[in-house]
Amino acid sequence: MGWTSPIILGLSVLTILLLSAFVLQECRAGDPLLDLSLFKDKNFLAINLLLSLVFFSYAGINYLLPFYLKYIRGIDTSTAGTHPDGALGCDDDRRVPLRAAL
Repeated sequence: MGWTSPIILGLSVLTILLLSAFVLQECRAGDPLLDLSLFKDKNFLAINLLLSLVFFSYAGINYLLPFYLKYIRGIDTSTAGTHPDGALGCDDDRRVPLRAAL
């Protein structure tokens, strides 16, 4: 399925409609689940956007890292998943101190 698949396009439209309905309902509710007026504060909005970026980056790395280790670095699956030095390509006993790595 590609991005132009009818299923993907239909689900995208449905997502936009349901998100719009949620926002409208929250604006009209007397006691909303999510007070949307919080997003008028620039600091609150910036922190939430930053945390969303960090979360999606972390999720993307966790999804793509096994493919990178297996297909690009050529590390077998069990070594990359269970032995951290195998994933880094260090086969000897050298250790980098945390302060030096940062």
